[in-house]
Order: sequence, then C-alpha cells, then structure tokens
Amino acid sequence: MHRRNLIAGVLLLCAFPVDGGAGEQMRMELMFTPDSAVIGQKVEYRARAWHRPSELPRFSMQVAETTGALVPLEGFAEVVRPGVTEWRSVLLVAGSGRLALPGIGLELTDTLSGNVRRVGQSPPGSLQVLAVTPDTTYVLHPLRAPVKVSGRGRFEPYWLVVVLAVLIALVSLVLPGWLRRDRRVIPESVGYEVSLLAKLEGLLAGEVFPAGDVRCADEIGRVIRAYLASACGIDAKGMTTTEIAMSPGIAQHPFGDDFLGLLTEMDRVKFAGVPIGHEECREAILHAIAVIGREPPRH
Repeated sequence: MHRRNLIAGVLLLCAFPVDGGAGEQMRMELMFTPDSAVIGQKVEYRARAWHRPSELPRFSMQVAETTGALVPLEGFAEVVRPGVTEWRSVLLVAGSGRLALPGIGLELTDTLSGNVRRVGQSPPGSLQVLAVTPDTTYVLHPLRAPVKVSGRGRFEPYWLVVVLAVLIALVSLVLPGWLRRDRRVIPESVGYEVSLLAKLEGLLAGEVFPAGDVRCADEIGRVIRAYLASACGIDAKGMTTTEIAMSPGIAQHPFGDDFLGLLTEMDRVKFAGVPIGHEECREAILHAIAVIGREPPRH
C-alpha cells in the first residue's frame, strides 16, 4: 500500500486516570513518525509524560489486513526513567476502510479539510468505528482539554503522607507530657508556703539527702510541723503525730487529714527505714499547699 495512505505523523494527547482510577489525570504527548510501514507492522514510539504515573494504562492498536481498520492489540507501557515512558504498540491507518478507536472520548481531525469527527465516551473495551479517507493525516486528541502539569516544583501526593507522618510523630512525643503537666497554680502571695514547698521538693529530689535516706523523711516531718504552725496555728514542733491529730486546729481545717497522712507516712518511713514513695509524697504536699494557700496563714 502506498505510504501516503499511511499516517505520516499523529499527535495524540490522552488524559488517562492513573493510580487505580482515583481521578488523577495525566497528560501525555505521543509522536508517531513512520516514514514507511505496511499493514500489521508494529511501530515503536516514545511518550513523554508530564505526570509520573504509578501504572500506565495500555493503549495500542494494529491495522487489520483484510479491512484496513485499527483493532485493539495487547500492548504494554514501561517507565524507563522519571518523566519518560517507553510505549510499544501499533497505530497505522489504512488509506480506506474503517478506523476503530478505544472508547476513551477522542476527536478525529482531518488536517487537510479541517473537519472534526467526534468519538464519544463508550464502555471500557468497546470500539468506535469511523470511515476514513485516503491521503490524509489525522490528529487524535481528547474531547476534554487536559491540563499540563509541570515536571518541576509540583506537589507530589506522597509528600502529603510524609508531612502527616512527621506531624503525628511530633504530636505523639509532645502530647503525653503536655497532658501530664502540673496545672495547679500556687498563689504568689503565700511566700512562706512557697518556700516550704521548695524545701520539700528539694528534699524529695535528693538535693539535701540521698533519695530514700531515712533522714530525708525526718526532715520532711519537721517541715510539715513548721507548716502546720503557720497554716493551722498549731505549735507542732514538739508534738507527736497523735497529739497533732487531737489538736482542734487540725480538726477544723478542711484538709487537715492530708497533713496527718503525710506525717504518718514520714513516721512510718523514719521508724521502718523503708524508701519514700517520692511521687505520692510530692502530690500530697502540692495539694495541701495549694489548698492552704487560698487563705492567709495565721501566725
């Protein structure tokens, strides 16, 4: 068949959904330049894509020798490097006969007359059949104008996954500590109570005695007794825990039981020689000071 009856060049711009049909569009430019070909010959051509697909759809045809029509041919596409895709298939048009196209919504343009034939969207796997004329170069392009995506500086979807993973990691590291932080506010006016708190915290932190030292419990007991003298008006320095419990001042205070519990714990540590439950003691001390601090201490 005369080579003028074959396509000298076809520019095909196809918008295919990629990544499993999630609606993401790709623009491709395919150039066909067979100088000479015969019906049924396979033509290799290169496609340059501006979008990096994870899996390219198959699009290939061959010319039927008997009818001169294009029919689907099982072909393949291979990404050889980012942005460049190697396609191997056949797209030849006979000088007369029929042109069969996949149902992907194309226009067939006669470059000599300017006439446009529209090929509408059809079910997947079906073919649209059009009559063709000899001595004509045809241009195939989609009915919907595709959007060209630049190959540089564009936002790739996988970056969103990376950013979200980093944010989740940061939140998982910061949030637990933020939730566990001590939100209690001790009034600034209670200077004596705050100084006692600092001393107690220093004792519990092992700044005066090693952590778990029996002398630490003894010193905490002295501080608590001094604190009771200020907050409850009890001269508790020389009193035992039992005597403090029987004092009217401690009984009238709404949180007197907290102090008695602390003193009892310190006595147990002192006489039994067991390690101090540091966190429990600190929580009780903080709670007591925060409550007592609402009222001016009585001297």
